[in-house]
Amino acid sequence: MLNQGNYEELKEYLSQYESSISLQTKIYCRQPAVNAILSHYDLLCEQDKIKTKFAVDFPTLSPISSVDFCIVLGNLLENAYLECKTLQKYEKFIHLKARQTSPGAFVLLIENPYEHEIKKTDSGFFLSSRRKNCVGTGLKSVTAICKKYDGHLSIETDNHRFKVKMFLQC
Repeated sequence: MLNQGNYEELKEYLSQYESSISLQTKIYCRQPAVNAILSHYDLLCEQDKIKTKFAVDFPTLSPISSVDFCIVLGNLLENAYLECKTLQKYEKFIHLKARQTSPGAFVLLIENPYEHEIKKTDSGFFLSSRRKNCVGTGLKSVTAICKKYDGHLSIETDNHRFKVKMFLQC
């Protein structure tokens, strides 16, 4: 169409194409990669009727690498999403809060329900719910990044709620 000079036809085609893929992209924070991950999981959750509450403020100039933060965010959101997707008895939701609380501290909290039995190794690592008797690589990556920033990671499994709390020094 472009090579043939059919500009009106091309304009109409692009308009139809744009409306077919146009989604309301929410802006969660000023960091594009972080925003892309949040938007991706928000869309997946919406499609699977999982309620989300995302409150994330990741500064554009942060001592924490955006790559590291995206690894943490991607792994934790993937775990929460995949768990919620299979729920039969409990309300499906993912709650996420992350922000710099002071010049030297960054805090992340994520919570989602679960139904299956949660298993750990003798050394305290969580076993993957998707790969039998294997340590979950996502939480291992999250733990490694937490250590990199001299942080603290706590995981609670109370009342069928899986809660990850992470503190990073920055």
